[in-house]
Amino acid sequence: MENEPIWDAHVHLFPEEIYRNWDKYAARDPWFALLTRKPSGGKSTEEAWASVPEALACADRAGVRGLVMQGWYFNDAGLIRMHNDYMAAALHRYPGRLAAFAAVNPKMGEQAVAEIQRCAAMGFSGVGELGPGGNGYDFRDPDFLTVLDCARQYGLPVCIHCGESVGHDYAGKDNTPLAPLPDAAAMFPELKLILAHLGGGMPFFAMNPRVGKKLRNVYYDTAANPLL
Repeated sequence: MENEPIWDAHVHLFPEEIYRNWDKYAARDPWFALLTRKPSGGKSTEEAWASVPEALACADRAGVRGLVMQGWYFNDAGLIRMHNDYMAAALHRYPGRLAAFAAVNPKMGEQAVAEIQRCAAMGFSGVGELGPGGNGYDFRDPDFLTVLDCARQYGLPVCIHCGESVGHDYAGKDNTPLAPLPDAAAMFPELKLILAHLGGGMPFFAMNPRVGKKLRNVYYDTAANPLL
């Protein structure tokens, strides 16, 4: 594998305007505030803040070729568009180093579908990271399934934030039940689904043949495992 390029499949990079005026934008989206609040006296959250140039500099030091920018699951339509526009501009500024997944909130209905269409036209590579806990839906929600179907039509994989159902509590822990996910995956067998954070433990459930056969189109990332 030493000659194969390495890509980090899950990073969150926000517009500098949000970095500089965090209080202003946190007030517009309490869930965003909860997960990105800087500790008193500290320099960053556990996940750390970085601009695109800073993140690419870190990637260079680590021998990582490229970064997949994951969209954030805002509850504010203006912030969703702002974030996607920022990632689109970064794609053009750093060709070959970045890919982008569209920030989308399924509960915005037709607006969410339109945003997927807009981002597909701008060269985005996927949809997500979807955040059911932050946006207030579960994996049976018709709006969620509509987003999956739209992504399928455009040939875009979908990354979904998954929380583990056991273990310690922490700010922003997503306790959305995972049980409906296998059936949702089976509804769209040609759609690639990426379950973030080791799928909240889904790989272990997939060892059950009855569950695993429904997850043949499912992949996992290992983002944030030290925090879980």
